[in-house]
Amino acid sequence: MNSHDDWNKLRHKIYARDNHTCQICGATNEMVHAHHIVWRHDGGTNDEENLQTLCGKCHAMRHGLNALTFWLLVPCLWQLGVKFGEINEDGGLLLSAKDVEGLCFTWIKKAIYISDRPDSSFRFKATALLPIEYLDSEGNVISSLPEGFFDALIPLWKKLCIERIKIRKVNTGKINSTS
Repeated sequence: MNSHDDWNKLRHKIYARDNHTCQICGATNEMVHAHHIVWRHDGGTNDEENLQTLCGKCHAMRHGLNALTFWLLVPCLWQLGVKFGEINEDGGLLLSAKDVEGLCFTWIKKAIYISDRPDSSFRFKATALLPIEYLDSEGNVISSLPEGFFDALIPLWKKLCIERIKIRKVNTGKINSTS
């Protein structure tokens, strides 16, 4: 498959086959991605049997990324003025690691403590390493996140984590901390 148009047709066919439902968590109300079960760099093909529909969070986790951390990284980079990837017609981000290769940042570690049960101490800790400054090759600051940026972003992250816990419990009957 050589053309972008052919890939778009194929992935939409996979979305329809899978009823626009994430094949891992069962989410139906999220943006979906076509995922190669056997990755192309491991010899996988674009055959329909090798493709499945995943939500963005599960797709990022399948690629070894902490999904919720990854989706926090994108708005931080955009806010810092780092433009990368392209937005497809479905609003999905097509990102290549090469787009940010060699860029320098100052990082901050953020953590949240959450519980999926009322009146209980925290059960889960989620951490993210996020960029707060974009640096040039000599270490000079090109741009910084505005004051209060994380005050708006962290509550959304906490909400997404709680929703993720609920989805896992509904779909597996227990929390699966390995996926």
